[in-house]
Amino acid sequence: MTIQVSQKKVILKVHEYTLRLFDENRRIFSKTAEYPMYYDLLDYRQEKEGFVQVGWQYRDVMDNAFLPINESFCPSTNTDLYAYWEPVGPRDILLQGLDGYFDNKRTYQKYTGIDVILPKQLNYSRSDDINLLAWSDQLQASALDLCVYDGIWYCGGDTVEAEADTAKVLYAYPQSGAGTAIYHPTKGTVKKGGTVIVQGRYSGIVSPMDLQTYTIGADYLTAPENYRLAGWSTSPEAETVDYELGEELQVDGGAVQHLYAVWEGREYTETPETGCTVTTIPAEAKVVVTLEKSWCIEKGVKQGFCALYDENGKLIDVSVGTQNGDQGITLEMQYMGETAKTCKVFGVKDQNIPTGQAIECTLLAIDLQ
Repeated sequence: MTIQVSQKKVILKVHEYTLRLFDENRRIFSKTAEYPMYYDLLDYRQEKEGFVQVGWQYRDVMDNAFLPINESFCPSTNTDLYAYWEPVGPRDILLQGLDGYFDNKRTYQKYTGIDVILPKQLNYSRSDDINLLAWSDQLQASALDLCVYDGIWYCGGDTVEAEADTAKVLYAYPQSGAGTAIYHPTKGTVKKGGTVIVQGRYSGIVSPMDLQTYTIGADYLTAPENYRLAGWSTSPEAETVDYELGEELQVDGGAVQHLYAVWEGREYTETPETGCTVTTIPAEAKVVVTLEKSWCIEKGVKQGFCALYDENGKLIDVSVGTQNGDQGITLEMQYMGETAKTCKVFGVKDQNIPTGQAIECTLLAIDLQ
């Protein structure tokens, strides 16, 4: 805009500039508007089989001097921009930093035939205070149920494997002004792929900025064999539950809360006789027999004895225990490397003599390795 001042009047001159976008020599967009006029270049992104658009290039410049595909662009002169393509095929991994730059000053990196460790941070010209949040196969992620983003997600530092039959394209997401939660499956895996689940609203204009939702449940994860999801921990060690499944969760605007899956071994409990329970814990390859005080009194015993057998009747382990005061008797046995099939329980009188008929229990958690 140019302002000319004379003694009697002010002349206001408004500048107009034309932006034209091309795919090779084919014009796909043209507009003339008053300055300043901002264009979201992502609205004009092109698709071509065997290629991925990685930016917009000025004519007659080097190939690393171009705008990212999601640039908010304000031309200050008449400008022509050309779609810039990168060929991709099987075993390729293409990382797009969008408005984040890699160390070589480019906004994208391509790797072929190798596994890639994702960068934990990119360089952002807008500010040195911007942190990389995560990587996704979604160029524009949408928040679905419970504010969980669609698509497949990874954290910086995770390893991405090349796929033999297709290319893999991932986009960098910087931390936004809204609260975000990132769920780590620890021993489990994410059902839809990737290494984490991201929950939040990806926008700097969301009101309120705080994330207000509920923690996700087990349906998002594949549990390790013989384990169940107990809850979520704020510690990477994931030993204690800080958030129950479905518990209300609030993350302040601009903050990122990492949550780690806490897994506990599944338990299968049977009661072959009143006062006697047999619990199998496959994750620990353990069988626990509990004899209540009332059972001991009824049998007239102070000790319990149990034996564990495999499917061929071979003895695996035995355990003997004594009643302690008002408590019952707890007996534990291991079956490492074998398949536990049957447990036999006896009450033991004085001089270690079993009394009565053995309680025989066939373990219902069958094929427990």
